[in-house]
Amino acid sequence: MDMKIIRCLWGKNNHQFFEKNLNSYLDECLRAKEIDEKYNLNNQLVIVWDRNNCEFLEKLGYPYHYMGESLEMNIEFNFFHKILALEYAMETYDEILFLDWDCEIQK
Repeated sequence: MDMKIIRCLWGKNNHQFFEKNLNSYLDECLRAKEIDEKYNLNNQLVIVWDRNNCEFLEKLGYPYHYMGESLEMNIEFNFFHKILALEYAMETYDEILFLDWDCEIQK
């Protein structure tokens, strides 16, 4: 089985623990999509919370797995979504690479 590249996205207007507006993260997603297309990086899945983010990912053409609405979650620390995404990916795929949106292919 090929390695699956995993990313995640959550938030309605912002991420609960960060000052950055959600739009700054969406800009990172747009930039990542441009680079992914340049290097033909297709073996990806975005683990996503919140319907607004699903719609955004659909427009970009990313395959995704919807986890629910983040406001329904009891968030205990900054990266809880990332841990849940990682857990889902590890249970679902044999081999994964978990990337933040600002990680870019260089070659």
